[in-house]
Amino acid sequence: MSKDLQAIWREINDDLRDVCRGKCPQRSARTSDRQEELYRLGMAAVAGVRSNNNDIATKAMRDFHSLIKSTIQILHAGWPSITKYTLRSLLLKQGHIDNANVDKAIDVALCLWPGIDCTGTEYDKRKRWPDHDTAYDFVMTSRFDDPADGEVDDSIARFPPKFRAARLHDISGIHIEQTYYLDQHLRFNEDTRTLKLFMDFQWLHDMLERTSAEHSAKSSVVATQPSAPQPPAAASTAKSCTCMQQCRPIADAKGDQTTALAALYEETLRSLDVLFPAWDSQTMDFVATYEENGKPVPWFNLQDLGAQKQQSLRKFRYWRARFNELIIEFESPPKDLKRIWKDRRNPMAYWTFWLGLVIAASTLAFGLTSAVLGGLQLGRTPIPQ
Repeated sequence: MSKDLQAIWREINDDLRDVCRGKCPQRSARTSDRQEELYRLGMAAVAGVRSNNNDIATKAMRDFHSLIKSTIQILHAGWPSITKYTLRSLLLKQGHIDNANVDKAIDVALCLWPGIDCTGTEYDKRKRWPDHDTAYDFVMTSRFDDPADGEVDDSIARFPPKFRAARLHDISGIHIEQTYYLDQHLRFNEDTRTLKLFMDFQWLHDMLERTSAEHSAKSSVVATQPSAPQPPAAASTAKSCTCMQQCRPIADAKGDQTTALAALYEETLRSLDVLFPAWDSQTMDFVATYEENGKPVPWFNLQDLGAQKQQSLRKFRYWRARFNELIIEFESPPKDLKRIWKDRRNPMAYWTFWLGLVIAASTLAFGLTSAVLGGLQLGRTPIPQ
């Protein structure tokens, strides 16, 4: 991409960032690497961007940017009940006549907000948003481990002592990888021993602030809207419902679909607090020295680490199932001597193992030495005639 196109890209990317984040002034100066990469993927999908003609490429980029911007605005305004069919129809009415570009823009918009993996939908049907599914059903029900009420797994009630990313790496041999997609957060691959984490603290804070503030604003508008005259009983019921709506917590995922995203963002931040507590010296050392392919990873920021000292596993809803899987892996015996040496969670078992290993090695060495000396002695003894 030429320098001129790169400059245009930065300009429209800044504009899109403001659309996604609601123009949060305290963080708008720093562009998210995740958002930049996702938008670049979206631009690469437009044929005009690859054209040698800068004018054609520029127009294609601006048109696609406008399309994504409109998609995010409509999707956000229609959350949680808007369907893909309705979203596409509204975009076509705005003058976007290319169905392929509209569907691609919807995929990119979902990657940017609410942050799920919708790449490669032309090859993977499981990632496609069905036309008549609501945004809530597609995002929250199909992409996240949101159990129905009464089906929350309580078999593991709390986090084990010293359960954090540094220990998962040192003891369980789990390598940490950043993911750009929220639905891949805490996804553990047993074959490759990798744990994917969504580490864009800035984006999560911005989205939590925006969704919480907008929900409060919508609740205020609903509460102050004039209503038609009602019978006394109906008016009393309506007043009671309005009061309940105003008093409802912002992050009540079970109570209101409109607050589910805020609850998800808040819970994701708390999950990172569990894995990266800033008060833990081992975590600080781990973050400061962690490398990927021999280079320090840029997505660790010591200032973003959590300050909470204790959290209950019961307070997690969306990430509890994945945490349960990690806890089982964490509590499994280490698989090699290097991990065993670092595993001092149970001092009695730790020292018993190494003492037994030393005794076994000493016994083996003593036996071998005795056998060798016995053989040498036998070789020196004359054979009777």
